[in-house]
Amino acid sequence: MPPAGAGRFSLNDLHKASGGLDKHRPNYFLENQQTLDLVAEIEKAGIPAIRTKAGRNGGSHAVKELVYRYAMWISPAFELQVIRAYDALATAKRAGSGSATPAAHHLVLAGAWGDCRWPRSVG
Repeated sequence: MPPAGAGRFSLNDLHKASGGLDKHRPNYFLENQQTLDLVAEIEKAGIPAIRTKAGRNGGSHAVKELVYRYAMWISPAFELQVIRAYDALATAKRAGSGSATPAAHHLVLAGAWGDCRWPRSVG
């Protein structure tokens, strides 16, 4: 999924790639209280977390952290992969047996993203 500009990614494209189930529409995700709370946390740093444009070429474009959260909201399998990846990095850091740098976190999560089996729409 390519960035939609200014470091943002299209939630609409992710929705389509995930099978396009109505229950996973980006607007439902963006109305969720946990999502609103996460947006507020991101925006405390002065970063606009989401940009939404109405119309034919519009859509919802989010920063990377919201894209991860949206993918976890859509797919419990992806959410579990993220939890396990984070736990593996945190455990390695505590044990001193590995490098748990931000770059390593990004690579592990990106791998989980690519390995995820997205749900398919039925009928």
